[in-house]
Amino acid sequence: MLFVIDGKPLSSKNSRPVFYTRSGKPFIGKPKRLFEYSRSALWQLKQQMAKNRSQYPLTLNIWAQFIFYVPDKRKRDLVNLIQLPSDLLQRAEIIEDDCQIKSLDGSAIFIDRTNPRTEISIAHFRICFSCRHFSKKVDGYLCWASGKPHSIGMREECKEWE
Repeated sequence: MLFVIDGKPLSSKNSRPVFYTRSGKPFIGKPKRLFEYSRSALWQLKQQMAKNRSQYPLTLNIWAQFIFYVPDKRKRDLVNLIQLPSDLLQRAEIIEDDCQIKSLDGSAIFIDRTNPRTEISIAHFRICFSCRHFSKKVDGYLCWASGKPHSIGMREECKEWE
């Protein structure tokens, strides 16, 4: 499944401003641009999710790929960029919990000056515990240890699947 969030990707961990309560006690809040980006991104995800509402939220382990298209060559921390969209997937109820994401293979940052965006690809994460074969889809490969084919139908038969 592919989800696209339009707009310049932001990190949720950098530049948190300090605000003060009426009694003078300090607390850390969200910057206005981060709040607006989160609200817009959440709306975009819910619009894209509405097409196939019956299959959400995903409850199994997830493979995810986050591709960030940024408007300039500034240095960015990929791990910090991944945090906000993974939290938004949970808030949009696409996944139950962002700790379900077990693999981030292929996540990257690219430059697109005219159309900054975030592309999120997600799929169920399947791994055979005997041979450690990972598959994003049903395939015809055989388990190196048991000799049985890796397939969804084998989940009930073979206890080696997570």
